[in-house]
Amino acid sequence: MGHVGTGLTWATLTEIHSRLARIKTENSPFLTAPPAPGIATWVRPELSAEVKFAEITREGYLRAPVFLRLREDKLTR
Repeated sequence: MGHVGTGLTWATLTEIHSRLARIKTENSPFLTAPPAPGIATWVRPELSAEVKFAEITREGYLRAPVFLRLREDKLTR
């Protein structure tokens, strides 16, 4: 739904990178892969993030998304 570019500290980026590396997979978890700039690295959908944003655009993207935190209390599908 968009790219979060703010709200991340170096410590948070390091933690998320480490966790994503452990759930990396060769296969897309989507039936139809969404458009991605460049080469995508796929991960199993096991993490949930809380992101605040201004609105959802007509194209379905988040406007002004800001990372808040990983949600350990939410189950992924």
